[in-house]
Amino acid sequence: MGIEIQNNLENSLAKKKIYINKITPIIASIISITAGIFSLITVIGSLKLAFYIALFAIFMGLSTLVIIVSIKRGKEKKFDNIDHLDKKDLEKALEKYLKRVNEQPEDVDALKMLISIYDRLGEKDKVKELNDQLDKVTGQKEFEFNLTKRIRLCQLEIHDLYFFDNFEWSFQPQMNVLLGRNGFGKSYLLRLLVFLLQKEINLADDFYKHSQENPFAKILLERDDKDEVILRSKVLFEKSIGKVPVMAVPSHRILDKSRRNVTLLLGEDNRDLRKNSAYHFLYQKSVEDLILGFYYQLCIAYLNEGKRFDIPIFNLIHKVLGELSDDEFRFYKIEPINGVQFKVDVITEGNDKPIPIQQASHGTLSVMAIFGLIYEYLKTVSPKVPEKELTRQPAIVFIDELDAHLHPAWQQKITRLLRENFPNVQFFVTAHSPLVVAGCKEGEVAVLKKQENGFGVHVYEHDFIGYEAKELYEKVFEIEEKDDTYLKHIAMSPFKEEIEEKIKQLEEKQRKKPLSEKDQKELDQLYDDIYYIGKAEDKFQQRLEYSTLRIENRKLKAKLKKMEAQRKTENHDING
Repeated sequence: MGIEIQNNLENSLAKKKIYINKITPIIASIISITAGIFSLITVIGSLKLAFYIALFAIFMGLSTLVIIVSIKRGKEKKFDNIDHLDKKDLEKALEKYLKRVNEQPEDVDALKMLISIYDRLGEKDKVKELNDQLDKVTGQKEFEFNLTKRIRLCQLEIHDLYFFDNFEWSFQPQMNVLLGRNGFGKSYLLRLLVFLLQKEINLADDFYKHSQENPFAKILLERDDKDEVILRSKVLFEKSIGKVPVMAVPSHRILDKSRRNVTLLLGEDNRDLRKNSAYHFLYQKSVEDLILGFYYQLCIAYLNEGKRFDIPIFNLIHKVLGELSDDEFRFYKIEPINGVQFKVDVITEGNDKPIPIQQASHGTLSVMAIFGLIYEYLKTVSPKVPEKELTRQPAIVFIDELDAHLHPAWQQKITRLLRENFPNVQFFVTAHSPLVVAGCKEGEVAVLKKQENGFGVHVYEHDFIGYEAKELYEKVFEIEEKDDTYLKHIAMSPFKEEIEEKIKQLEEKQRKKPLSEKDQKELDQLYDDIYYIGKAEDKFQQRLEYSTLRIENRKLKAKLKKMEAQRKTENHDING
């Protein structure tokens, strides 16, 4: 509604401006003629006669002006309704509205008229081209409008959508954690949410192509405390508020470690976080260009601030990584190279000497990417806000596989750090490890589970404050486990790829020359870890499948009891 009012106001002002520009010379002429007559007759000595002649001239001038404007408006009105125009008049109308669009490319009314005219003329390609242009114009206006509003998501409802059972998922205002096994659709569900909010029509087939006849997905939300709805059926968005600004961070957040320096990737045109903050996640693209862009901005900020690290963005990273690593992380030095590249050295946990930032651990790089990209996004969409206040700005942020590459001790702290450092952001995160739910409040944790017709969301209504690691596993996955070794190795499961990569590095080193005693012990330990992680995963899957079967068995028993009760009632009615 706000966008329509804005469009109408802009078009109305534009039309008035055109009329004023055309009327001004006529009025000026009338005034000049009147002044001339007044001067002439004043010279000949008859002031009274001059006055009456001047009034007559003004009257005639205004009458002429009214006639001209009426004729012009009549002609324009004639082109405003094209249903009864012949081909000659259609071509005149086409010329008129093409001129308007050339002068004002965002004139929504003129674009709509052009679409109608080309439709009457049977030019389908032009109709499609202009419809695309109209979508972009209205979409951009809606997006700009939404940027000025505080938006909070309230609920997602899924009905007859491929892969999922029917369910409702109520959202919390700050943290929303979605857990589940591989293949249960955590990332898929997150992408569906972002697709609905971004109104990314090109991706509709990803979610609706294999669905039943009448599927829909609906989001209930608040925009400046006013209730709104986004509703997508199989064919179209039946209700929408336009593109909603969100930041979506993909699961792969690691830099190419072979890079020697920080530089921008050439040819990348999707780094603008204001427009493309969800592009990489939706289209499952590498996010390395965004991460390098963030590091590059870090280097520029460092130089602009007199080569100081005591500025808001560095303070944020030092604070977060310092808390995770017991204050053993800090930026050490940034050096410009060739004017377009930078060498960035950091001190990290376990390293006494500075190392290139690319060589930091996967966990360190992942956390830096998450907090850095959120900060850069807030900076981009709130350019007038002082940097010291950026972290308090409202936003909606999605993070896929939040626990990826993080040590179990870091997993238990990460949601709290997000909550504390971005207190007005509404987060939606997925994870494999239940450790990330430590400290979550009532209703903030949900688990994807197999249901009768697909996967559904089960929300935990209790909090997870004060739980230890073992209790989190028992509570979330309904496993009563006394085997600490099992718990240790199942907790290490998210690091399987990192362990395998380390094994490959040591094996490569071993092929060149015998390993040192220290390296050999590390390799033996890694072999043990990878073996027992596999065994723990197998056991975990067996227990989870058994737990699922037990739940389904209970449901079947309940259905049988209900059917038996109904049968007894029917027999009683017949006998009675």
